Amino acid sequence: SNKNIMKKLFREYGLEFYPLMVRNTYAYVWKGHPLTEKKEISLDELKEYPCVSFDQSSDSEFYLSEEALGDYEFDKLIKSNDRATSAEIMAQLNGYSIGTGIMTDSITFKDEFVAIKLKEEDPLTIGYIIRKNHKISDIGKAYIDELQKYKEGT
Repeated sequence: SNKNIMKKLFREYGLEFYPLMVRNTYAYVWKGHPLTEKKEISLDELKEYPCVSFDQSSDSEFYLSEEALGDYEFDKLIKSNDRATSAEIMAQLNGYSIGTGIMTDSITFKDEFVAIKLKEEDPLTIGYIIRKNHKISDIGKAYIDELQKYKEGT
């Protein structure tokens, strides 16, 4: 949903985007959620539960959604700008969040949540951005190598 705005920003600021992978969309739920055992789930099945959206609002003139399905009208939506608070809300209210399904070891509460593939598709393109005519640093290359580990099917 951000594609056109992002392309405009890249042009204006002399940036280049390099896609690495496209990921399916997943719902993250607390391991005690009533729907945890499902292998795939629809937004309709999640309708009675609140969607918890992590929001890092800024004063930018552009509105860029940080999550998949950013233009979907959720019946119950809770916005939080703190990841620990978001996790607590999800656990206490059987809420869910939407994302790539990637659960790295560095994620706080990783063992407390489960990622379930969504039936609705809103693929997420993951990549990196560099300034035109610039080279990637060694640490940037290491970051890209780490991201590559999360390609689906590998």
